[in-house]
Amino acid sequence: MKRGKIGIKDIFNSRGSSLLEVVVALGILAMAMVTILALFQFSFTSNVDSLRKTTATQMARRSMENVRNATVTAGTYSETVDFDKTNYRIYRDIKPSPVYDNMYEVSVRVYWPDTRGQERIVEIGMERTPER
Repeated sequence: MKRGKIGIKDIFNSRGSSLLEVVVALGILAMAMVTILALFQFSFTSNVDSLRKTTATQMARRSMENVRNATVTAGTYSETVDFDKTNYRIYRDIKPSPVYDNMYEVSVRVYWPDTRGQERIVEIGMERTPER
């Protein structure tokens, strides 16, 4: 056997892989798979949170449209909506404007839990006259 440089031919002429090489290759493959699965989980939870935020925003806009299309009086309105296995709480506050006479401040807040169980909120507001 010659000593010195090992060429490509020598590597391909070997009869097989040692157990150590196989274990190292499996370890590298396992680390790569764990990383890929973690990225899939993060992507899935991000998509679910985004969908819930979009749903909450649409609920707030719909509630605001109901106020916009009706005669308003001061008061607080609350509603719980179960949509797609998520509990959304909608609060609508209508109070006289401290700045303008004969105007109302309208605030709509929607609360919902994210995938980690933390409460999130979307809030929109406007000012309008009491009449439609």
